[in-house]
Amino acid sequence: MVGRTGSAGNIVLRKGFNTSDAGDNDRQSFVSVLSVGPVKSVGGFTADRTAVAFNGVGQAIGTFAGFMWMTTQLGLLPQPAALGFGTGAGTPPGWSAAHKLSGLAAAAWTLRFDTKAKLYQNGVPAPMWVVEGGLCYDPRKDSTYPGGSGPHRMADPADTAAYDAAVATWEYSEDPYLHGLKWVHGIWQRDRNDPTSKYQRVMGMGAPWAGIDVASFVDGANIAQANGWKVGGVIFSGDNKWDSLKKLLQAGMGEPLALGAKISCLVNAPKVSLATITIDDVVGEASVAATQPRRARINTVTPRYRLEANNWQLLPGPPISVPEYVAADRGKRSKVLDYAFIQDANQVATAVRYDIENAREFGPIVLPLKLFWMGFKPGDCVTAQLPEMGLNGQTILLLNRDLDPGSGIATMTARSETPGKHPFALGQTTTPPSTPALSGPPLVPVPGAAAWDISETGLTKDGVTFPALVVTGAVDAGSAESVVFEYRRFVNGQAADANWSVAGVEPVTTARKEISGVLPSTAYEVAVSYRSRGVLGGRRILGPEVTTADTAADNAAAALGLAEAAQDLASGKSTIFYQVSPPTAAESAENDRWVDTDAGNFEYRRLPGSGRLSIGGTVVTFGGAAIVYPPWAPAPDQRIAQALTDAAGAQATADGKVATFNQEATPTAESFGDLWYQPSTQSLKRWNGASWSEVATVGATPAQIAQITQALSDAANAQATADGKIDSFYQPGAPAVFGEGDLWTDTDDGNKLYRASANSAAGGAWVLVRDTGIAAAIAAAAGAQGTADGKVTTFTGTGVPAATAVGDLWYNGSTGVLARWNGAAWISTADNTALVQPSVTGPTPLSFNANYLGVLDAGAVPKDFPYKRLQGSTDVTTATAWSIIAADGVTLTIGAGDGVANITAVSKDSASFTIRSTYNGVTRDFPVIVQRSRAAAPVNTGSTGNPGTSGSVNASASSTSTSYGGADSASFTCVAGTAGQVALSTSLTVSLYAPSGVYSQSGYAKPQWRVPGGSWADVGSEYLSNGPASYDKTNGPTDTTLDVNVTKTGLTAGSTYEFRLTFRKASGTSGQTMSFSGTFAGTGS
Repeated sequence: MVGRTGSAGNIVLRKGFNTSDAGDNDRQSFVSVLSVGPVKSVGGFTADRTAVAFNGVGQAIGTFAGFMWMTTQLGLLPQPAALGFGTGAGTPPGWSAAHKLSGLAAAAWTLRFDTKAKLYQNGVPAPMWVVEGGLCYDPRKDSTYPGGSGPHRMADPADTAAYDAAVATWEYSEDPYLHGLKWVHGIWQRDRNDPTSKYQRVMGMGAPWAGIDVASFVDGANIAQANGWKVGGVIFSGDNKWDSLKKLLQAGMGEPLALGAKISCLVNAPKVSLATITIDDVVGEASVAATQPRRARINTVTPRYRLEANNWQLLPGPPISVPEYVAADRGKRSKVLDYAFIQDANQVATAVRYDIENAREFGPIVLPLKLFWMGFKPGDCVTAQLPEMGLNGQTILLLNRDLDPGSGIATMTARSETPGKHPFALGQTTTPPSTPALSGPPLVPVPGAAAWDISETGLTKDGVTFPALVVTGAVDAGSAESVVFEYRRFVNGQAADANWSVAGVEPVTTARKEISGVLPSTAYEVAVSYRSRGVLGGRRILGPEVTTADTAADNAAAALGLAEAAQDLASGKSTIFYQVSPPTAAESAENDRWVDTDAGNFEYRRLPGSGRLSIGGTVVTFGGAAIVYPPWAPAPDQRIAQALTDAAGAQATADGKVATFNQEATPTAESFGDLWYQPSTQSLKRWNGASWSEVATVGATPAQIAQITQALSDAANAQATADGKIDSFYQPGAPAVFGEGDLWTDTDDGNKLYRASANSAAGGAWVLVRDTGIAAAIAAAAGAQGTADGKVTTFTGTGVPAATAVGDLWYNGSTGVLARWNGAAWISTADNTALVQPSVTGPTPLSFNANYLGVLDAGAVPKDFPYKRLQGSTDVTTATAWSIIAADGVTLTIGAGDGVANITAVSKDSASFTIRSTYNGVTRDFPVIVQRSRAAAPVNTGSTGNPGTSGSVNASASSTSTSYGGADSASFTCVAGTAGQVALSTSLTVSLYAPSGVYSQSGYAKPQWRVPGGSWADVGSEYLSNGPASYDKTNGPTDTTLDVNVTKTGLTAGSTYEFRLTFRKASGTSGQTMSFSGTFAGTGS
């Protein structure tokens, strides 16, 4: 159930049975599930639309006393006990303590057959419960959400402990968008009695949190709150999930949207345009529907909705019309629409007006736009300045977006958005806006700046070039019907429309236009324009461009110029050497190339200036730096790329794990493919199984060599990780040789688990793993302490590994199965980590009853609430350190060693506190919600006295005691008149009920008064009933009456006072229930 609403629920049990006091099948019990829980409250109840009140033990008060019982539960997780049926109701056969209905709000309702036929003449009455439904997460009350502030939290249901804590922070709400957000997230439950249980989605869509556009729901919640929009109703598990979301958001004048892979929403509210779309943004064929279809353009709606006054039935209300639209449409165009989750007539009227207005918006508008527009999302409002489409400064609402990855085109679908509709729909004005429409006929667009270009200024045929203007491009306007090409000689300062000659009118498929007959070596301009429906659009002017010459002399001169350029290149030619050794300085020059034929045909380049060094020898030292003469450098990036390729080949041939040495002395290789970088020679070598062979890095800079070395080291580490192989040591002392990520369980120190921060050669250290649950789980799964030789190997991956010893572990990532090698085969193990996960359990939320002023009921505090710390399924409560780290609106302490919270005061209706528990160094916090439920405020009818006021209240209560204080009526207030007195009166019906036998009993009532918030005092003496009430198990009860007439004097004129009745049974009897009902009234004078 969503918000506050009424429902008869879903009957899951209906059974007639016998009791000892009235014979065959005198009882009929019903159990009705009202909602997925927990809910805030199960409140008022009616039978055949008649309100029935019940006392604290489930017995009906008044007319149905002794003949009707009812109890309810809120659907807690877990529900502490099975639903009872009320004192005296009996229990139907088959109902047991196991029928807890955890996670389900429910009611048990029992009827007793009336042998006198005074009740139930029409059979079983129709029940109706009023429920304040499920709790919601509100990001605005979450300090971890941007802009939020408060204790609310959200978590992934996969993280059981975190989600337990998060759900405990949620509160009751009637906001449509918060319930919409909850529905998209899903409703999740688990058996909290089982610490290993996982959350399961029981209702809702179940979208991952990352797949929800939370910000859009927060925006909607703010607008709904500002307008007082509420949601209420019942969603059934078989309902379509997307339709249910639409109904929820409809209550907030919104609708859901699919935003790519996310679920979003928009709300009908005034919007600000964020940007302007012009013709330069459009990159394809755009379209617009100038109006909605006639049948969709409604002007009248008959709404169907639910009201409490109509017993929560979905009934039609009066039709709502917009007379101006009816006149414009020349008659009514009506439609019946359901508003199933709106329970307020004014709110329905707003929703209807929005539906009428939105039905008159034109569209769809489809716009293929540049990639920049992907930054805008559905729900945004922008301005369309596209006169060629009739959109002249038209505000539009984006409804959908789609990206073509190949072209980078973002296609937006939109509808018109009329700003004037919002004041009308919200009731701020009685004047509706005009129906939106395209503004004027479509205009012919000017070609885009990049649509066309003068690509050539001459054409060649048979070796001869002659002047021409070649225009290439494509039509960029979907409304164009033809393309017009014009040209003119360029004259600086001439008018834009002067001297044009038409070169041709071509179809819209034209991509190339050749204009010949122009002068050589002359500047020209070209104009391109579009024609549509006989209208010629504006010109896009290209150029000026100078045409080419066409004389033979010019061609000859050009040929000579090319020859000269070729000669210049020839005189500066470079030489390419193919040989095994570098060419000498004497035989080479700068920029010459050398291909090393005995080293994979690698190419080198001669560095500049190397031919001018004349000092003897091949190595010269300047300031300690060696220069190799002549300096041949590898061609750019070639050797680096090859070095990385060599490294990859080494990894492919090795066993998946190579060692990289960075030192001067020759290292001892561990395996084929190991790498050694020697800093003094800047050389990188690879172990080929017999010797260290150099990997080609000659000529690379030190920075490049360092990059190569680091890349190989990273690749080796990555390969070792990818192999899914780490070493796990079980021994009392720390292993001396290890790799990064290896695990060591210290067997003589409580099996503490350590992890290697880096390999031992790199100075790595053993670091304690804080989560002792993981250590215990691995130890339990391996079982290696007693069977292995102190070292087991842990494998990860999908391929079956080759075990090295008994106790080795293999985690198959594709199946999620952890297996152990038993010496002959891999045997699946249980997931032991869940057995050792730390958790905190205990009651939440906590409820306290108070009067309407917030004063807790007598005996409500102090009160103890026990909390437990579990390590898996092991109770470690008494070994845990407990404390309270935060408390808001509640005063309490907690036993430091037992986890028992003692609450001594509650000062807020919505209070909370957080318990902190620390066991074995691991801390878990547990938030607890505290709710203070106030009684209804005293009733004041507000009628005028002389000159005081009068008031009254339904003074119904039941008593099983012979003393006052256990049964008090509700109270009312009135103002004392000029005489300083209030006259009090009542005539009560008194009934008696007993589980068996024949009884007769008198009752007493005593009026009381107080200043509001003060202490109660008696008004006169107690009043005895007019004879006894009786009960006979065969014939039922016989009622009596009790009258009170008394005046309270000595009051202050004009001051307000509060009055009530208190009840008891006559002295000397016990075991029966006496009910009092009637109107208690007072008048000031």
